[in-house]
Amino acid sequence: KILKAAETRTEKTFGETYEETAPAITGYTIEGSGKQDVVLDAYGKQIIFFYTENEDVIVNYLSESLTKGTVTLDTESIAPATGAPKGSEAKPADGYVFTHWTNSNGDTVATGEDNKHYTPVKNAATEVFEADTYTAHFTERGDLSYKVEYYFDGKLGETVTQDNVKFGTDIAYTTTDRSYNNQNYVFEKTEGPKTVGADSGQNLLKVYYTLDATGSEKPGTPDGVPDKFQITIRYEANANGSVSGTTVEVHTIQDFERDAQTGEITTVGPVRPATPNANVTTTANSRYAFDYWSIRGNADKKYNSTDDLKKEAFIEDVTFAANFEYVGGGSSGGNGGGNGGGPGSPSSKPEEGGPGANITINPDDVPLAIMPDTTPADLTVIDDGEVPFAALPKTGQGSVKGTLTMMMSGILLAIAAINKKRKEEDNS
Repeated sequence: KILKAAETRTEKTFGETYEETAPAITGYTIEGSGKQDVVLDAYGKQIIFFYTENEDVIVNYLSESLTKGTVTLDTESIAPATGAPKGSEAKPADGYVFTHWTNSNGDTVATGEDNKHYTPVKNAATEVFEADTYTAHFTERGDLSYKVEYYFDGKLGETVTQDNVKFGTDIAYTTTDRSYNNQNYVFEKTEGPKTVGADSGQNLLKVYYTLDATGSEKPGTPDGVPDKFQITIRYEANANGSVSGTTVEVHTIQDFERDAQTGEITTVGPVRPATPNANVTTTANSRYAFDYWSIRGNADKKYNSTDDLKKEAFIEDVTFAANFEYVGGGSSGGNGGGNGGGPGSPSSKPEEGGPGANITINPDDVPLAIMPDTTPADLTVIDDGEVPFAALPKTGQGSVKGTLTMMMSGILLAIAAINKKRKEEDNS
């Protein structure tokens, strides 16, 4: 089966030989050297690497004491990447009740009557099953109960109840990574009693988890650091260009410490603004050139280069957008570096007042010629239909053609007036 989507290589030279290295895939081992040479003597050349899934891992299931209870399956072998574990069910002995499962590190991985049957899950970071030993725990039956509520970023996501427990019994709860709404969460803290008290109504323990969906080393992969202590800086392109390089950065802006025994986050340091690395390159489409960087949601903030971006510091997620301007002329390619490149030839940029520009002529700017052999007081009425209009200028020489237009208008008005006066004399 296909383990990884195909990757396409572009901008290669026909007839040249290139070496490709197989990517690492968790849970699998590459067959052979992991390298192949390919000669580009045809279009659509393909390279296929073959992998073998790693050896099965062994998972064991134990009871803390056979006098308290047993398990239905002692051991099983699981393929690390494609395995489907069966799991094992805890069977309490008479007079006992199941409480929880722990892994080989002593971490609680499942609690409550509804989780007597435990099935291993893949490691959230490596996405493979790992060898481990899980132990079922039991306690003497009693007439008390407790409840554990799990909150994910403040939202109640799961409630576990345990009945028939004795006074003083430890309240079992998980601290390992949890999946909620298909996202990874890490343990943060608890509120409430850790042991069963005499009043079952007061035996409520609240367990808080916080989102850990991304990491500073591999954005998009959990790293054990709560996302609320990190910010993400993204680099994108607006129309007519693209951005390549490290387009997503994750920065930790607050340090924290966990209690060595409980694992709870006990100390959070001050916020330290993060500075962009800006290890990116912009590439403009044909007839365009890089213009400036802006911030999504704050278009008025502009940066001329990535060096300018590196001078800023942020405490919240931010997305930078590369903007491109039309420069005309021939084709334009990349900017040749991370600073955004330069504009195209100034001669190819449209100038103000050029072809197609709107020109407004005020009525007072158009001269009216005085009729021959008349005085300014001897006015002649001219019908609108007899007055020709000069066409507006169609080039960028607005001032020169505007003057010519006014002169021609005056001459044409005078000719029209003379012709009309001659007609009147002929008729008389």
